[in-house]
Amino acid sequence: MKTAIRMTSVAFACVLSNVAMAQDAGDPVKGEDLFRNCLACHELKSESGERIRRGGRAGPNLYGVIGRPAGGLEGYRYSEGLNALNASGLVWDEQNLAHFMANPNGFLEETLGEGHISKMPFAFPTGDVDIAAYLAQVGQSGS
Repeated sequence: MKTAIRMTSVAFACVLSNVAMAQDAGDPVKGEDLFRNCLACHELKSESGERIRRGGRAGPNLYGVIGRPAGGLEGYRYSEGLNALNASGLVWDEQNLAHFMANPNGFLEETLGEGHISKMPFAFPTGDVDIAAYLAQVGQSGS
């Protein structure tokens, strides 16, 4: 009887864990739509030169950003904060990129300490997880 109760408890915990993870997962379809807000500063251009989404060049190309070292795109002049993030060895994944987009300066302060700022002029307090999911779907670094 105790074994059955334990197994049921473990199974229930696994189900709850999967539900929580599913709620944290971004929606790439929503993210694609929300990404239009990023196009003033960013574009999506594949490594072969194909323009996936034409946009501005004030910010770095975001194609392949998931899996890329933070502040690691050749030829882009990053802020001191992103250069410090690069030196720390941080690699963008969906979770930390979404956290950065929600509050760029707050993310840098939490990660590196006070005195580090981003050139990104505004934050995405909502939709950040969806945009990160879209960027992950568009292209992985090195693909």
